[in-house]
Amino acid sequence: MHLSLRRFTAISLLGLAAFVGCSRSQPSQPKGGTPSDATAVAQPGANDAAAKPTTGRQVLERMAAVYRKASSYADHGTVRWLAEYDGRAVRDETAKFSLAIQRPNKIRVEAYAGRLVCDGKHVFAAVERLPGQVLLTDAPSRLVLRSVFRDFVLTDALNSGFAGMMPQVMLLLGEKPMDALLDGGEEPVLSDSEQIDGRDCYRVKVARDGIGTTTFWIDQKTFVLRRVVLPTDQYRQMMNQEQPIDHMSMIADFPGAALDAPVEPAAFKYEVPKDAKVVPFLLPPSMSELLKLKTPRFDFQSLDGKAVTPDTIAGKVAVFGFWSVRYPECKQSLLDLDQVYQRYKDNPKVAFYAVCIDPMELKNSDATRALDDLKVRVPLLRDAKQSAAALRLAAPPALLVINDKGIVQHCERGARPDLVKSLPQRIDKLLAGEDVSADAQMEYQQQLDFLTSFAKGADKPEESLGPAKPAAKDGASGDTVIEEMKLPETKVAPRTEPTRLKLSPLWKCTEVKSPGNLLVLTGASPRLLAVENYNSLAEVGPDGKVLARHPLGLAPQEYVGCLRTAVGADGRRYCAAFLWSNQRCHVLDDKWNVVAHYPQDALQNPHSGITDVQLGDVDGSGQLKLYVSYGGVVGVQCVALDGKRIWSNRQVSNVSSISLDGRTRDGRNAVVCANAGATLNLIDAAGKLGPEIHVDRDSLRRILAAKLRGSETFWCGSVAEPGLTQRFVGFSLDGKQLWSYTLPEGVPSAIEPIIAGQLTRDGQGQWLLPGPDGSIHILAADGSLLDKFNYGDQLQGLATAQLGGHPALIVATAKGLEAWRVSEK
Repeated sequence: MHLSLRRFTAISLLGLAAFVGCSRSQPSQPKGGTPSDATAVAQPGANDAAAKPTTGRQVLERMAAVYRKASSYADHGTVRWLAEYDGRAVRDETAKFSLAIQRPNKIRVEAYAGRLVCDGKHVFAAVERLPGQVLLTDAPSRLVLRSVFRDFVLTDALNSGFAGMMPQVMLLLGEKPMDALLDGGEEPVLSDSEQIDGRDCYRVKVARDGIGTTTFWIDQKTFVLRRVVLPTDQYRQMMNQEQPIDHMSMIADFPGAALDAPVEPAAFKYEVPKDAKVVPFLLPPSMSELLKLKTPRFDFQSLDGKAVTPDTIAGKVAVFGFWSVRYPECKQSLLDLDQVYQRYKDNPKVAFYAVCIDPMELKNSDATRALDDLKVRVPLLRDAKQSAAALRLAAPPALLVINDKGIVQHCERGARPDLVKSLPQRIDKLLAGEDVSADAQMEYQQQLDFLTSFAKGADKPEESLGPAKPAAKDGASGDTVIEEMKLPETKVAPRTEPTRLKLSPLWKCTEVKSPGNLLVLTGASPRLLAVENYNSLAEVGPDGKVLARHPLGLAPQEYVGCLRTAVGADGRRYCAAFLWSNQRCHVLDDKWNVVAHYPQDALQNPHSGITDVQLGDVDGSGQLKLYVSYGGVVGVQCVALDGKRIWSNRQVSNVSSISLDGRTRDGRNAVVCANAGATLNLIDAAGKLGPEIHVDRDSLRRILAAKLRGSETFWCGSVAEPGLTQRFVGFSLDGKQLWSYTLPEGVPSAIEPIIAGQLTRDGQGQWLLPGPDGSIHILAADGSLLDKFNYGDQLQGLATAQLGGHPALIVATAKGLEAWRVSEK
């Protein structure tokens, strides 16, 4: 699933999406007229009759006040979209909604393909397209928008229908619902009253340029919202491009809506299915499940009945695009796929297919007509034997790319806005004989980091969501789009030189293919250790020559990207390699023998993913141990180097990073755990949970401790900011924030976000922060900026070393390794 989750927008997170469809160019001032005196609108109570509203704005303000004050709410509603031409329905869709809230922190929301339940202790969520996954997090102390709708995929599912989420969520949980209801529109107009089921209702109309008019039907007695007539101007324009429309309406009704009425306790109960996987946030299964494996057996059929199997495409690069007539978002994916197909259609070494996964009740002629209407010429296949489901690609749109040897090189679920650019790049590399599966795994990790960042950013005040864009037209899908939130391509900044430091070239090494993160191994024979091609380790000498390569015995679907090392009391060095979100880490001894894959059975019994690994001796026994942290509920584990677990602590969850440099209040060694929350957790050497450290202002994702001045330990952490902002802080273990530094915005790569090193000759160390645009930021221990410059290439690894008696900077890019002598100007 690509991160361009097709209709997700800032305003859809606020529960309005296409329903409001407004611009924030004038946050609280409607067009045409001035706001009425809000103080003239009394709160509901004994004096309601004396304060009967007389304007549309006053009615909406009274409604908002009633919802805001309510202790509970429950409804069951429907929204119907009807389009007619010449007396017949050309589109007639109905979606159901239900909402129940009991303050302070119980809620149930069901809409479109999503469900969210909070029982006051835990939040549970699931979406139809991810069967077998259940999100589980701690319940917020009170219901606010960002504390409830904090999962990117869930929010998209709850807003993924033609009308978006209904406004009751905003009315009940939003801090400023009136801003959202009126923003960008004309002054509300109070129209003639009408009845719904014998109830007199105010009718308030809010018109918006280019969007249309929304009409709210509000109960005159209780001020409960009974009906909403949604604007259809943009839908009509889009459908008129294909055929004339005489009449169109989109009406949401809430006949059972009730405020301050008892809510059945069963509404807030959720039973996790026995076979479900509990996850910290919803995400389609890792691409590593299929990547680098021999293509599983599939059997698709062409319209003339010929089978397309792994055997029939042998020797070709094959691209399969999975689609369905039931999902409008497939249209744009098909158009993009066809554009790439036109480039390769005459190449006998490349095969393209558009696989329709709809049940065979859909006639071949109907499937063909759907492609013809879009002018898509990609060869059509049908999935009579449900091979897409067996491949776990039955949630369209989806993409599968196989090389000429029948090995899966790329697969993803969900729409991808850059397909026209990214897919040819993959195909060209495959035609040249390259393996691109590692690129797909790295991209998946970026998505995982982005979703984690977004979910953790939900702790911020909802006003920080930023401006929403005006509704725009998506002519391909027929959906109203407010603002598409996507993973943008980060541009590499042009190369510049440092201002204070001087870099002099020492050597280049192009023998290491696709090098990643780096470790400098000090000792009698100093050398460099580099991740190579995400699946092995390369040992490089101080002169830049490759000394050896060390295989890790990985399973086909495994990768490594991060390195850790430590020396035990016996003088023996061990190294560990892992990749964020993967299932196992791998430990090597001083002879480069792999002594453990941990957890050994993780490939058969998968967990939520490893988030960090450290090697050390917290209990002071003289024996090195492995400390492993996990996403989800697994927590932190201490493991002997032979792979035997010593202890496990599940009291901390969603651990994003660990350090072994902590101290408990009585001075004993401890593991410090970051969980992207406002606290750090300490676990002592015996695995017992210690006191929490409350960090000023910010939530930390990744943390690093380093001795940058003699024996003094300094701490640096990355802040759990929403979106693509990267900010780092210095802090102390008493929770004080000491400094803050922000990098250029962009999609982070798989490089370690914080590197400790030494680039000056005064004996003091520095923090090295790699920017997503190829910039390198060098900070002193106290956070002051020592220097910054643009390397001119995407950074894949950074390290510092002493080479020839001088400080040196070593940089890994896709081109190889480069070492630079560092001196002061």
